[in-house]
Amino acid sequence: MYVGCIAYADDIVLLSALLVNLQKMIDICFDQGSKLDIQFNPSKSCLFKIGPGYNQLLPNLHIGNKPIFGADKLKYLGVYFDSGKMININILPIMRKFYDSANSILCHSKYVSELTKLSLFESFALPVLMYGLDVLFLDPVQIRKLNVCWNNIYRRIFIDGSLLKFYS
Repeated sequence: MYVGCIAYADDIVLLSALLVNLQKMIDICFDQGSKLDIQFNPSKSCLFKIGPGYNQLLPNLHIGNKPIFGADKLKYLGVYFDSGKMININILPIMRKFYDSANSILCHSKYVSELTKLSLFESFALPVLMYGLDVLFLDPVQIRKLNVCWNNIYRRIFIDGSLLKFYS
């Protein structure tokens, strides 16, 4: 089933296989937005390409008379995507945020028990790692990397308590 528009709150994704149709969709959004006193910000918009011609240079699209530029990376609802022949979910920002959260907990919980630390990690760091995963399709390598992140927490809590290092 074709879905040409995905919207959540004030975030909108328009999908089209043809630039002409995508520009028509943008024009409809712009016209309707103008009638409702809603302004679309071209600087917060981008042309994100997926498929065999993802690396081809395409003409810019426009919101009103302002151009929309191409982008190789996209963040939508906290999930990062990379342009390519297939849609690619970039888990590195998720891993960085997770380790930032974990290190913050480790720095501020030096004198608490291991079970309290584990409870803190489950309450504050694990949701960072798991955000959005129930609707994303990750490959086995990505799943393994996220699993390693969580296993590192257990090692740090129950073995040495040192800060976690992130390697991309």
